[in-house]
Parts: sequence; C-alpha cells; structure tokens
Amino acid sequence: MVRSRFCSVPFLVLLWVLILAIPFSIAASSPKENLGESNPTKAEDSSGSFGGITETGPSWSGQVRATSRLYRDKSAIEESVWQPNPRVDLSVEAKKEQAELKVKFRWEPNWQIQNTDPLFQRMIDEAYVRGFLGSTVLEAGYMKVVWGKGDDVHVLDVLNPTDYYDFVNNDYLDRRASQWMVRIIHSLDDMHSLELVWEPVTTPDRIPLEGPWKPYAISALEAKLPLLLPALPSPVSASDLLADGTLVQESLSTLADGTYGIRFTGSSHGFDYGILYAYTYNRQPKVDLSRLAQTQKVYLTYDRIHCFGIEGATAWEGFNFRWEGGYFLTEDTKGTDPKVRNPSVGYVVGFDRDVWTDGPNLNLQVQGILPLYANKIDRNPLDVEYRADGKYTNHILAGHLSDTLLENKLKVKLSTAYGVEHRDLRIVPELTYEPFDDFQITARWVQYLGNRDTTFGQYKDSSFFELGVSYRF
Repeated sequence: MVRSRFCSVPFLVLLWVLILAIPFSIAASSPKENLGESNPTKAEDSSGSFGGITETGPSWSGQVRATSRLYRDKSAIEESVWQPNPRVDLSVEAKKEQAELKVKFRWEPNWQIQNTDPLFQRMIDEAYVRGFLGSTVLEAGYMKVVWGKGDDVHVLDVLNPTDYYDFVNNDYLDRRASQWMVRIIHSLDDMHSLELVWEPVTTPDRIPLEGPWKPYAISALEAKLPLLLPALPSPVSASDLLADGTLVQESLSTLADGTYGIRFTGSSHGFDYGILYAYTYNRQPKVDLSRLAQTQKVYLTYDRIHCFGIEGATAWEGFNFRWEGGYFLTEDTKGTDPKVRNPSVGYVVGFDRDVWTDGPNLNLQVQGILPLYANKIDRNPLDVEYRADGKYTNHILAGHLSDTLLENKLKVKLSTAYGVEHRDLRIVPELTYEPFDDFQITARWVQYLGNRDTTFGQYKDSSFFELGVSYRF
C-alpha cells in the first residue's frame, strides 16, 4: 500500500529545521520585498510580503452581482428556463504591525444545496490569519493556495478540492473550495523561498447529485445500479442511495488522511521555477463494486497519491511562457489492481501575448493527463478507469482571445476549450461593458458540445445565455 511505503521522515526533518531557524531569522534577517516569485496568481499573491505593515482597523470591500441565465430547451423554446443567478462577495481585512486577518464571505444559491453544513459555514469562502516572523510567514485557517505556474489551467494544484457546482462557468479560484491548512513560507534570500503545507484532513471534491451540473458519471451509476441490485427501485437517485446506506462514501476525516506538501521556488535571470512534492489524495471518488455481492453496497473511495512536480515561467520576445509537469504515483504501481487508479503523468504548456502592440491578447494552453499502463486498463472491463472507447489519455486545448474597445470601457472575449481525444467543446463569447468605474454590464453565451461521457459534452443540455450587472465597492 502507498500509505505503508510513505516515508514522512524527510518532511519532518525539513519542518523542524525551518522551525528552529525562525528565531535566528527574526533576529538577523532584514525584511524582504516579496516571496521570490514574479507574476503570482491571485491565490499565490495572498501570501503577502515580508515587509512591515501599517496598522489599520477592519476594512470592507466586495461585489454584488445580479445575473440571470436562460437555459434553452431545444425542443420547445417556450419551455426554456429563466433562472436568477445572484451572488454577493464580501471581504474583511484587519492589519497590525506583524499580523493580518482576512475573511471572505460568498453567497449564491448554488451554495445552498451543496451539503448539510450550516449556512454560515458554507458562506465562508476564506478565513485565515497571517503572522510575519522575520523571514518567515506563518498562515493558518481556511485557505486557497494555488501551486503551479499555469494560467488558470493546472495539474500541480493539489491542495484544494474542486467545487463542481457550476465549476466550468466560474473563475478559477471560485472553482476551488477552501481547505483548513497551516502554511509556512520561509525566504531563503531575495529570490528563493521554501514553503511547507499541512492539512490535518483532506477534503474530497464537492460534486452535485442533482441539477444542471450533475456529472454524467452520477447518472450512469444511477442507471446501472438497479441492474446490479434488483431490489432497488428504478429509477433511483444517488442522494437516496447515500441516505439509505446503499452508496457508502469513504470518510477522510482522520489525521492519517492529512495532506503534506513542500515546495521550493526561485527566480533567476528572468526565469521563475519551482520543485514540489505533495502526499495527498486524488479528490475525485471512484466507484468500487468489488464488495457488491457480499455487502449489497457500493463504495465511493479515494486513492492516495504521491505528487512530484516541476514548474516554470518566463517572458521572451513578447511571449509569456509557462509550464507544469507532474508524476502522480498511486499504490497500483504496476497497473494490475482494478480497484485503484494507475500512476499517471500530467503536464501544462502555454503562453500568452498581445497579437500586436495594444492589440488583442491571445492565451493558449494545453493540459495533458496520461495514465501509465493503459493497456492493462483496457484488458479489464471491471477496472475503475475502464472506458469502452479505449481512450485513456486526456488532452484539453484551452484558450481565449480578448480585446478592449471604446477607451477600455468595452471588453470583448472569446473563450474555448476542446477535448482532443473525445472531441468535446466548450465555447463562450462574452461582452463586458463598464460605463463608469466599478459598475459592469455583462452578456455571454455558454455552449457545450460532445458525447455525454466527455468533460464538456455531459453538459450539452445545460448551455445557457447569461445577462447581468455587477457593482464593486
């Protein structure tokens, strides 16, 4: 088992070395200007700087968005559904000389149906404290931390679960769910830093069991189970199966189920780079039918993984290049265990640049996932990764072309994402008009195409037109 092979000694040694170094860094080091990373993502930027902080009282900011969606009914236009989709964001910050507090609240109707947690708990998007200890930053709380240099496309971002409620239609950070974690960032010098992360428990992805963003895999399971368990009524819903105990979801609630991560980042001669390791879970559940005959139950389980990754970014001749590469080791090291996912390799390669001076900006990225020993998967229809079409690699070509007009008041954007192997597509033309500061009017059409067992094709009945206004304060 991977759990028995995992050796935590190197991680613990590095952790204690860093902890012992903190008092010396407080006494001897001077404040640093940054973490040694250029062009950070919004989540990476949340790590702040090592410089002094001016004490301030609580400050408020946020956004109110009033949007509605029209879900088109192809067979009868008059049966199309017009659904409000409002959202409220509120951020609170307080700063002292060597500490910060940040709390982000978020409310939208989809959050009301995700689980049985109290409403107040589900409305907390992030909540954490940060302390500045010389050359070291200590953070703790509910956080979103992005690993990897990709531009909203990643394979190394393994620290937070994905929120699949409306996940393909929100910004990247909105598709990530906060995770309780402790994070230490130690500046080695002006251009290099070491980061340690500990999550006491690992939270699975949030997956809807009903509604327009219900995955095809859930529907397929609901159709299959009455054939395997004749005592079940037909049709049957996954939520009912969870309630009556026929569908059992593995709990990742003990300290043994925690996530550990270490990341070294640096910058040299205009090149940003990083090396990382994480011991965590694949947060996507898999369906285990191996005990069905004995227990009359279906189990949703999770695979432990070792993630080894490298990342990089640089700028050259007007291009901004970025890439990530990772190896994901599971306990099925030879690809022979049908109940466990095979090891895999993942990568992201991309760039963006202005097409011409002050012209449109083009952003293109390719994400690839390549399971190892795929031929052994294809031999066993009972393997958790088996596909009838025999296509196990997954490449997505994602990009957008955007420009601003009317003295930057009007933004025009066309986004696409194409699944190469399965020929599924998401395409989004979008207009954003800002007649005055902080007030926007948006309109977009989101179209999905492809077979139902593909990433984007599973949502082809949920294509929609969205119109809305928003105000930032």
